[in-house]
Amino acid sequence: MYYSYDFGNPANHERPSFFYNFNRHNEANLDLGFINASYTSKNVRANFGLMAGTYAQYNLSAEQSMLRNLWQANVGVKLSGKKNFWLDAGVFPSHIGFESAVGKSCDALTRCIIGDNTPFYESGIKIGYTSDNSKWFLSGLVINGWQRIARVHGNNTPASEHKLRLLQTGKLPLTIAHLLEMINRIVFLKCATTIISMHYLMQRINSGSPWVLIMAWNKKVKAAVSIINCTVL
Repeated sequence: MYYSYDFGNPANHERPSFFYNFNRHNEANLDLGFINASYTSKNVRANFGLMAGTYAQYNLSAEQSMLRNLWQANVGVKLSGKKNFWLDAGVFPSHIGFESAVGKSCDALTRCIIGDNTPFYESGIKIGYTSDNSKWFLSGLVINGWQRIARVHGNNTPASEHKLRLLQTGKLPLTIAHLLEMINRIVFLKCATTIISMHYLMQRINSGSPWVLIMAWNKKVKAAVSIINCTVL
């Protein structure tokens, strides 16, 4: 539950459209409520969850009506008997981005604009490997697009992504991720291709420090750098 007040006092009670969390003005409302079931065995894992709230209402407004309350739905199969090597398919939380839709999973209690402008979810196929010492995680994905469950009409090219994460280094935990998407559009009866390429890096300054360095860059925006304090009071 949340209550927010916008000093711009919008008549329709909606905060600016680039906010996807806590975006109703001058009213108490539910941002996100969900129920989730998980199953895990030695070689198989699965998740299924449903959600409700203004996050689902606004962030999934472009999806088909039957999919707007889907929190996640995925199944995974272990590909190796000796190595931690998994293949997952379905709808799952995004591999890229600084913040989760779940408030308790975020470092800061408030939300940042860079978080609301990175994907919260994705759908497709994901292959992931965790090293034997559990320090490195590497994954590759083929998905339906930037925060899409259903493919956009007219776009037949999947997006490709990867993620490299150094889980435990003592001093320099590091996450590097990338998303590349080609969107085919018909513009004035001519076919045009737009390439969305986003790189993302997050690094905590040192072990135990509340300060986090965030970098995001693409072809249009050369670089955006943020250093934030993630102290939770």
